[in-house]
Amino acid sequence: MKEPSEEFNRACEEYMTSGGSRRTCECGMTFYNPDGGWDWNEGELEELQAKEERGEATSVGYTVTAMSIDGKEFVIGCPCNGLRQYEDFIWAYRELSALYIRNRAKTQLDEAHRNMETSELLLSELHDLDEGETEDGDD
Repeated sequence: MKEPSEEFNRACEEYMTSGGSRRTCECGMTFYNPDGGWDWNEGELEELQAKEERGEATSVGYTVTAMSIDGKEFVIGCPCNGLRQYEDFIWAYRELSALYIRNRAKTQLDEAHRNMETSELLLSELHDLDEGETEDGDD
């Protein structure tokens, strides 16, 4: 599968998890940074190195970041390129998505206008009540 595009990666940046010493991608591959000055639990680094020898982990020279989408975590830079399927879906259904967002925004705006009108009516009625109490108190 192709890598996610630069445009998709840039769009996703604020949704990526903060970097860390290790992450496991949805595909099962674990990525870890052995040289980042991390505090490893006893035996943890050795366990990761053993996983790497079995082809289940990869050491990298940078902080490991990932993105969670649809309840799945994908490590950025993993060869599985799991995020690409989401990019392809979004792009394939971009017209439907745009129509949905436009319609949903209109519905939300209409609801906000109705709420504003209701609030203005209630404020007016409260104001009228307050004036009525002031007039009654002057007698």
